[in-house]
Amino acid sequence: MLQVVLIIVSFLAGGCGNFRQHYREWPAVIAGIEGFTEAQTSELMGSIRELNRNAGKIVVTEEPGTMGYPIFFRLVEPKGPSERRVGHAVFDEFKCEIDLSSIAFKSDRKGLAKSVLWHEIGHCAGLEHESESTELMYFTSFPFTFYSEGALDRFVGALNRSIIQMTSQ
Repeated sequence: MLQVVLIIVSFLAGGCGNFRQHYREWPAVIAGIEGFTEAQTSELMGSIRELNRNAGKIVVTEEPGTMGYPIFFRLVEPKGPSERRVGHAVFDEFKCEIDLSSIAFKSDRKGLAKSVLWHEIGHCAGLEHESESTELMYFTSFPFTFYSEGALDRFVGALNRSIIQMTSQ
């Protein structure tokens, strides 16, 4: 009886030899877009295309039927204590859900939606916040024109390295 218990515990702790840990497979695939106006969706897609160009590869694809890491985008209205939050990503190894606040798309905040979107995609790819306010992964986002070419290059480099690291595991 003790042997059977040890075998079961061993199996549960170590797993089956055929078990394979699921890793995020990139490129990411747009799995859903919810609540955005046509103009906001167009801005969102343009920002994704620009990220792909800057990365030198497809980071996020809009091609239906493509296999990859699903990302869901949702427009949210600010309310309560999170009213100043313009973006938020919740992710695991199976999917990423990005909430973008309608505040990011206001005409007096030109370029904010793009920087927030790139920042949240960075989180989906495993990037954490930076300590320097001049970096795109800083915990507060600024309009896209705030960031230097060097900051954007560092972000894209970190994004590419993180994606390579995840997909090679």
